[in-house]
Amino acid sequence: MPLCDQRAPRIHYQLRGNREGPALIMLRGLGRSMKYWSEELLSLLEPSCLLLLIDNRGVGGSDVPRTPYSTRAMADDVAAVLDHARIARADLFGMSLGGMIAQEFAIHHGGRLDRLVLGCTTAGGSSAEPVRFEAAWPALRAQLGDRQRANAAEARLILSQAYLDDHPEVLLRWDEVKRLDPTPRITMVLQIMAAVRHDASRDLHRITAPTL
Repeated sequence: MPLCDQRAPRIHYQLRGNREGPALIMLRGLGRSMKYWSEELLSLLEPSCLLLLIDNRGVGGSDVPRTPYSTRAMADDVAAVLDHARIARADLFGMSLGGMIAQEFAIHHGGRLDRLVLGCTTAGGSSAEPVRFEAAWPALRAQLGDRQRANAAEARLILSQAYLDDHPEVLLRWDEVKRLDPTPRITMVLQIMAAVRHDASRDLHRITAPTL
């Protein structure tokens, strides 16, 4: 797969799908590489879109800088990948931390953005819904420890019990990805810090792309 090495850190990405279709950047959340996208979802999008899957800095095949991360810097990583892939403009879907990165991309690289989709994310700042650390802390603590405990804690936080009962394969797939492609502990710390410091609330008016 391509590695954007025109600047540091090097960012790993993959192109797949319809080369004649509109480009769609897809950004995952905290500590997650592109391998966490389900093949079911990707197979639905591939016939109509050229998918640009990106490993955010610190995960998957991308470099793991030891210096502090920011969502603005990670948005600049996305712009560098577009340059490397020779894609002028694209749609962008970001979820969770990926949604924060997507906001910064829309604000600072809006001329390269056609449409924006944000999932389960926040603009940050004082006007945002406060982070419920008492709910999130068990999952974050588990991420720094045993793989299976981390998966179970995260699943309880973001998925309903009814869904887990109907789809036990989800945890099995997460465990397989974590086993084959573990996220460095330093990445979890640095990405969490980037998410906590994220504040795009005062610049949201600069986003001009149609946004869902």
